[in-house]
Amino acid sequence: MSFLISSLSGMIRSAPRLSALLAVAGAGGLSFILFSGPHGETRDLQKVLVERHPQGMRSCMLLRSGAGIDFREWSNKRFWMQSSPWTAPTAHPFLFHAGPADEAPSDLVTDLTQRGVLERHVVPVTFKTSGATEEAVFYTTSRNNPDFSYTLRQPGRLFDGYIPIATLAYPEQVSKKGEGERDEPLLLHPYLISEVDGVCVGLTLRRIVDIRHPEHDPTGREIITATAVYRSDGPKDWMRTPVFRRMAGTFAGLEAGAEVRHHLIYRKGIDGLTLFAEQPEG
Repeated sequence: MSFLISSLSGMIRSAPRLSALLAVAGAGGLSFILFSGPHGETRDLQKVLVERHPQGMRSCMLLRSGAGIDFREWSNKRFWMQSSPWTAPTAHPFLFHAGPADEAPSDLVTDLTQRGVLERHVVPVTFKTSGATEEAVFYTTSRNNPDFSYTLRQPGRLFDGYIPIATLAYPEQVSKKGEGERDEPLLLHPYLISEVDGVCVGLTLRRIVDIRHPEHDPTGREIITATAVYRSDGPKDWMRTPVFRRMAGTFAGLEAGAEVRHHLIYRKGIDGLTLFAEQPEG
């Protein structure tokens, strides 16, 4: 190892344009990470960028069909669901799709369930007026699955509208029909729902290049622009199927190993360095 360190030191001295050449030793062997530009500045820019994406950078495609919470079949009925890991007030389900069990799921939901990407769960449902029971079905992803992007919903907030996933607060206060049934039973929603809104491909940061200091903003903070160069991890096999392409689309330009560049804008002031904007180039 001392020979390796000496060799690296010699390489750096003999190549003054290289700001840093880091050797990282681990169980898998030795790998090298090359940074361009002033080493300290590049390191700081990368640190802020990585902090912005704690789960890793991804490129996501919005799902326009085949997913979502859809109970329109029961829209004119009042109902509640049995308490479960997906409906209880303490629950935080990660939902790809939810709806009445007697409605056929989309081809995409069926395909992803068969491939083990989604899990299917059945929950009993009770209707207020008739006392009849039916079933709802929930298709869930694993928690915070990086292959998906989510919209975070708080069903108890008015701006989220009516989300018909709820359990009965006080079952003992709702008597049988004809014995003084409450007009409006109190329902409790899950405290959070993460609803899938997109499918994602992972990106691995390779380097930050083209660092520039063009100007200052009106408050006196320095503006720094740069380019982040990523390598695409490529779509998963289930993102390449005919049914996925038909219902969701394709990840053009994101095949495994493809280079992806993002334009970065930083601000630097007395409050430190912050990433103001990031957008794909081209």
